[in-house]
Amino acid sequence: MIDFVSLKNDILYFVTSKKNIILEAKEAYYSDEKENGNNFNEWLIHDFMYNNEKIIEIFKRENAGKYEKNKLEYDLINNSYVSFFEMLITPNNLILKDVFTNKDYILENYDGIKENSFLRTRIYIKGLKCYISDDISYYETEYKATFKKAIYEKYNDYCSISDNIGIEEFIKKNSILIYKFNDIIDEVIGDMTIDDEIYNVFQSIYTFKNLKEIKILLEVDENIVFVEDEKEVIYRISLKKDESIIIGEIVLEKSRLELEARNQIDLEYFKVYLDNISEGILIFIKDEVVSIDNLL
Repeated sequence: MIDFVSLKNDILYFVTSKKNIILEAKEAYYSDEKENGNNFNEWLIHDFMYNNEKIIEIFKRENAGKYEKNKLEYDLINNSYVSFFEMLITPNNLILKDVFTNKDYILENYDGIKENSFLRTRIYIKGLKCYISDDISYYETEYKATFKKAIYEKYNDYCSISDNIGIEEFIKKNSILIYKFNDIIDEVIGDMTIDDEIYNVFQSIYTFKNLKEIKILLEVDENIVFVEDEKEVIYRISLKKDESIIIGEIVLEKSRLELEARNQIDLEYFKVYLDNISEGILIFIKDEVVSIDNLL
């Protein structure tokens, strides 16, 4: 079984310790001091070039043993591709059609994927088939023209002053554009749907190495209480904010921690508290908003 998640987490932990790399990457990704892009880590581990090397190539050089053990995953990640896709359904397959190149990719892993979707994701190509990343953003099809127009404008500007390369090669070299447009649209959608917050769960996703260490960290904190549940490992966090008490939940799953709140303001308050008590053993992945309908 191909396991991208574990290898991606290993690479993320590795590069997080390289302060010079992180600093240079953040300067390239963020246009101002507000680091509000959810897609930074995905871009960092897949596409950022440091001294003309991808992060995965640096990781491979310094972790030769892991490379030999996970060579297929390494090669697939190293040659992966992020874009916007339409999902097409045939009698035998689910197919992703790249909206820029019109290439079709037969989807190998599709459990939990929304059918008939327009989405932004990364694919790992193996022969005539592809594996899809766990990092997916879904959009209404009305946004397709917006994304295509924005990317093609950048592509035409590039070709007018530099080499006349194909659109696929351009996107591979400039995947940061895909992620940044993704962030911008997410922010716009969030502003448009602020009145619907009551129907959503606001959550932050973290990863970690040692589940036992995380459990101890949570269970010794006086503001965090373990909740009995047959299906999930859940903790309730209660903090005093101004003259009121705000309540959220922490859900643990293997190497993943979900911090959940009723609104974005409370979530940011919980994130600061969690960062202060975790002492660097939690690595932030992204923020997301999940509708109640998706949780039922």
